[in-house]
Amino acid sequence: MIQVEIPGWKNLRIENIVLDLNGTTSQGGKVSRGTKTIIAHLASNASLFVLTADTRGNVRRLLEGFQVEIKILTSKSEKQEKGDFVRSLGNKKVAYIGNGANDELAMKKSGLSICVMGKEGCYTPTALNSHIIVPTINDALDLLLFPERLVATLRR
Repeated sequence: MIQVEIPGWKNLRIENIVLDLNGTTSQGGKVSRGTKTIIAHLASNASLFVLTADTRGNVRRLLEGFQVEIKILTSKSEKQEKGDFVRSLGNKKVAYIGNGANDELAMKKSGLSICVMGKEGCYTPTALNSHIIVPTINDALDLLLFPERLVATLRR
């Protein structure tokens, strides 16, 4: 579990980290070595999940050998499916990282939501429903690896 007390806001107790794949965790169908290293470190503190429609059909190969559970989206409403998944994990215990239109509801429901701007940019309503916006996936994951960094941004 990742715990951090954020003065004036809340005490976070993150048990689950949920990641969008395309445009967030991967860029151009690849996950960087640095991202994989951070994911491996986080796996000792929380359960990790990757939600994806698997557009490229390569998610299992990309994440082979990592302690992440892969959930391939199957409904016509990816936005709702992602939101329902977050709710099934216990909203307040979830840190959600994404960037697209289908991440908006999951961002809104999560105890902590981080929007990754990335090379693709981000969907404005998704960004507005996040708690923090960062430029890269590694910056987002580092906030969870070093949770005291969250205090500087989120304290009230």
